[in-house]
Amino acid sequence: MIEKRDVLLSGYNLIFVARTNVPSPFNVYWKVKNRGYKAKQEDMIHGEIVRTDNLSHSEVTTFKGNHYVECYIVKNGVCVAKQLMSKLKCLNQKGA
Repeated sequence: MIEKRDVLLSGYNLIFVARTNVPSPFNVYWKVKNRGYKAKQEDMIHGEIVRTDNLSHSEVTTFKGNHYVECYIVKNGVCVAKQLMSKLKCLNQKGA
C-alpha cells in the first residue's frame, strides 16, 4: 500500500477501491489529480470528475508527483458520500 503523500513515479498502474454503506442503486464518480512539478510544467494538471458507477477505479500515472484521489457516491442526484483515498494500491511499473 502507498500511504497518503507518497510521491509516485510515472508509468505505474494504480487501483483505487472504495466502500460504502449507501444502499443501491447509486452512481459512483472519481476524481484523480496529479499535482507534481512536471504536470504543472506541462500544463497537465487535470482533475476532472469521471462517472464510472464502479467502486473500483484504475489509472496509470503519467507524471511523477503527488496524486490526489476522491470518490463520490451520488444517489438520486445528490452527493451522499465522499472519500479522500488515503491509501492506494500500486501495481508493477507499466511494461515491467
